[in-house]
Amino acid sequence: MTQIEKRVRDRIADELARVSRWIGALRRETRPEELETGGDNTPLSEAADAAQAIEEREVNSQLLDWLVGRSVDLRRALRRLDEGIYGICERCDEFIHPERLHALPEAALCLKCQTEVERTHAARRAAEPG
Repeated sequence: MTQIEKRVRDRIADELARVSRWIGALRRETRPEELETGGDNTPLSEAADAAQAIEEREVNSQLLDWLVGRSVDLRRALRRLDEGIYGICERCDEFIHPERLHALPEAALCLKCQTEVERTHAARRAAEPG
């Protein structure tokens, strides 16, 4: 393994460890419904507290989903390193620009292909009824 490959592997592993810590913290976080009530217990304050708790759960759920997806992508990047194909676009087989990999070490697509994929997904969502 070259020195560059080792640095990349260490960087991805460090990022994966950081993401895993975030996932663990979110999963361990005390749920609002588990907290004892206290203070102002008027119906209006209880409704506001419930709405805030629901919003926090939704935000945390979305963050957890994003972090789990990122964890999967980081693990795939480590596998691509093992296979000797890290830094090569999975779609067009061109090299991914080093600056993109530095910013997003789990990137599996070059910027051009990533933009095309996102554009396609956006068009599909816009065409969905609803």
